[in-house]
Amino acid sequence: MYYIQDENARHYIITVHQGTPSAGAERVANIKEAASTIARAESQRLGWEKWQLNYIQERNQGWMHVVVAEVTREKYIAPTFPQSNSNP
Repeated sequence: MYYIQDENARHYIITVHQGTPSAGAERVANIKEAASTIARAESQRLGWEKWQLNYIQERNQGWMHVVVAEVTREKYIAPTFPQSNSNP
């Protein structure tokens, strides 16, 4: 389960809660993978071409692992290619 807060034109914060009990490193990896997937989908929905995901908090609440991440929009510069002036 997750929620998004503090959304504006430059950033938003994702909080992801573990939905079912799991053990060990698997639970941390699953939550971080979920946060990354959510960030990708939300950034596409917002029309962002480039963005950065930063984990700003992790904690355990009993069996549940929680990850808080900030997603920041980055300036996207489309690649340009030199034009050829000669005709083949």
